[in-house]
Amino acid sequence: FSYLRSSLSGSPLAAINGLSLTAANYPAAIAILKNRFGRKDVVIQSHIRKLFEVEPCVKTSAENLQILHDELNLHVRALGALGKDLNSSRITAAEILMELFKLKLPIAIRKKWEEEIFTDEAKGSDLDLFFSFLLKQVRIEQSVVKTQTLGQLRLTKAMKTTASAERVTTTSALKAKIEPRLNSCAVCKGEHTITEYSEQFQIYFSFREQFLRATPDERWSLCSKRGLCYHFLYKGHLANRCSRRKPCGEAGCTLKHHRLLHQPGTKEMTPMRDQIAAEDHRIVEDGKTPDHAVLLAKSKTRKNILLQTANAFIENEDGECQMVMCLLDTGCQQSLVRIKIANQIGLKGHPEHVKITRLGDSCGQHKRLQRVKFRLKDVRNDREGLSMEALCVPTICK
Repeated sequence: FSYLRSSLSGSPLAAINGLSLTAANYPAAIAILKNRFGRKDVVIQSHIRKLFEVEPCVKTSAENLQILHDELNLHVRALGALGKDLNSSRITAAEILMELFKLKLPIAIRKKWEEEIFTDEAKGSDLDLFFSFLLKQVRIEQSVVKTQTLGQLRLTKAMKTTASAERVTTTSALKAKIEPRLNSCAVCKGEHTITEYSEQFQIYFSFREQFLRATPDERWSLCSKRGLCYHFLYKGHLANRCSRRKPCGEAGCTLKHHRLLHQPGTKEMTPMRDQIAAEDHRIVEDGKTPDHAVLLAKSKTRKNILLQTANAFIENEDGECQMVMCLLDTGCQQSLVRIKIANQIGLKGHPEHVKITRLGDSCGQHKRLQRVKFRLKDVRNDREGLSMEALCVPTICK
């Protein structure tokens, strides 16, 4: 038994590794090895397969030819020892071809063939049985593919039907939701504007009269509450998505809104608006405008420039507040605060050298300005506010 174990390695050794080294276990070890590795038909098939898998000798040399000779001779002698001498009729062409055919099969089909011939070794070289088995697998695969294709077609058709139904439902719902709202009165939802009279909705006539008698500010407020377009006074879209781009035209007004929303004082305020945002002479010299305040300068191509304003509280580090008016300019790259306001509330900061480049000036000028920190708070609530930094200048605009 000890000699047997010393002659084994790999899987055969692992198969009997659990047996103790006693003479009584020797027959048991032999039985295990024969049952595991003693299948004569499998060994024969393995040697035939190895003959087909031998690499051809490409380069003519004594060494390569010797390797080819030894490998071929090894498997031929092994087959002769197993009773399949190639020089006699003990091994048939069917046995050789069978191994060649099996090498051409997919692994899954090859396993099924081994299951087919497992109980009868004689079936392993029966070519008729092999071709019958192969034809059976072909029909099985055809049936499976046909079933899968049919199922896929049904699933695709069901998905298309569902998608079509969803599209119809969605489109119908969208149409039903939107159509009654287009060009409708904001009060009665009728097919007329808020300024038109309709006998079907006389109950709302007094309300429309009230709208016509209201001041422009009150009309703007009503339009905002009702969600009306400022151009047509329709409910269904807002002014920013309106197709109309025609100016008001009332008293020469160039703003884009309905004439009933025109504020009479708009034209009279134009001269003052034209002077918005000229920088102080300490920053803007010789009438030239710095590039960081271009949108604050007077426009020479339009009659007026309107910038948004807002009231807010400016707060220093000690919590002292003062109400100021903020001029909102989205084109300005730097926040500015008047020196007078900074001194009144006691804003703290540090001096900073700023390079101011005027239009057409490639060099620019350096100025020494004070940069201060503060917080801007909403006048309507006591929220924390927004921390900001700004440069101190004598004036923002004239």
